[in-house]
Amino acid sequence: MHSLLFLDPGHFHAALTLRVPQARAADEVFVYAREGAELRDFLALVERFNRRSPNPTRWRPVVTTADDPLGRLVEERRGDVVILAGRNGGKARTIRRLHESGFHVLADKPWLVEPSDLEDVRASLDGWPLAAEIMTGRHDVAAGLAKRLVGTAQIFGAFRDDAPAIEQESVHHLEKLVDGAPLRRPWWFFDVRVQGSGPVDIPTHVVDQAQWFVDGDAAAPVLLSARAWSRACPRKRSGGSPERRGSRGSSSRSSTATR
Repeated sequence: MHSLLFLDPGHFHAALTLRVPQARAADEVFVYAREGAELRDFLALVERFNRRSPNPTRWRPVVTTADDPLGRLVEERRGDVVILAGRNGGKARTIRRLHESGFHVLADKPWLVEPSDLEDVRASLDGWPLAAEIMTGRHDVAAGLAKRLVGTAQIFGAFRDDAPAIEQESVHHLEKLVDGAPLRRPWWFFDVRVQGSGPVDIPTHVVDQAQWFVDGDAAAPVLLSARAWSRACPRKRSGGSPERRGSRGSSSRSSTATR
């Protein structure tokens, strides 16, 4: 049985790991965070999971607020698996410290925000304990069917080698409903120094899927071109609050071509 630890859960993906009961995880989970709206939103979403009908969960969050939540988490060691989904700036260094402190880490993407993050990521992936991404795209039913079709030569054939073999597009909506309630984006979601830019965030999904589709193929995917469209998020659309710098219905878009 694993005990889950949550460190500064500023992104709703942290709470989504608790959307359904986990047979190998204890109901009591430990949260280390700074006091603020992000912590309150996380706890509110977990509480909605516990109160929903049907299929409620039974999570019991134990919250520790501190100016240095990472230091407290490492010092107290109340669990063995750390869930990391929040501000991305500095995330690679945090993953490395947790890894070197003996914790398993399940971290949301992106891990890389700056080129210097690569050294920390490589160190975290070098041996036990486990450091892994929490994307669920490969478990999606439609994605699984596409993978099987691509892997069936009698139906799909083979990837072409005289032109881009895979063309993908991803649209990321800023406005979402999570468990039936509107999602509130924190102000730093729109700061590329903290959240990471589109090219290191959203395309993580399409790159992962491209690598999955060509798994076992002799030719590794090569990026030929990429384009990203920015999206303005005027503060006046959200009342000017730095907590909610979003525009209704906004989205960011990226496309890639690989061979």
